[in-house]
Amino acid sequence: MGGPGTVLRRSAARRPALWRAALLGAATGGRSTSGPAVLALIVPAGERHRPASWLASSRSTAVVLLAAAGEFGLDKYPGAPSRLAPAGFVPRVLLGGLAGAAVCAHVEQTEEPRRWAAPAAVAATAAVAGALAGARWRALVHRSPVPDWLGALAEDAVVLALAAAACARPHADDDRDRVPQ
Repeated sequence: MGGPGTVLRRSAARRPALWRAALLGAATGGRSTSGPAVLALIVPAGERHRPASWLASSRSTAVVLLAAAGEFGLDKYPGAPSRLAPAGFVPRVLLGGLAGAAVCAHVEQTEEPRRWAAPAAVAATAAVAGALAGARWRALVHRSPVPDWLGALAEDAVVLALAAAACARPHADDDRDRVPQ
């Protein structure tokens, strides 16, 4: 039996579906393709649990990763459109919701759509918050002496950290991340 530190490490390793969905949604609010891109990297070939199954092919993975690389690169240009304009905002919210449902289905290995609804809603809401926070961050950087591209790189780091935390594997000896069926 471990001490208090063991309990803290274990609780940090366990990320319930809603927590994972919130992290991935916030990341997707920052960069619309970040959620699907990170999921494409962790979803194994042959994944059968929808909605993550569409990411299980090498072709889908390549397309999603190319789109993410393009978005991460184009975001550094001053003429990039606002993430809060409908053309940038709506896809962030929709992809955030899809990513939340997909991470839930993948982690819980469930094909029950009723179990995806709450993570999808949490992730879509977190995508809204992520988009607003990212826009605010970039406005602050724009008014500061820090170059815009450096602020964008800092935002990229936060987005990638959120997405990685959402998709981190639980400890092998701690299977309590799954919700009982």
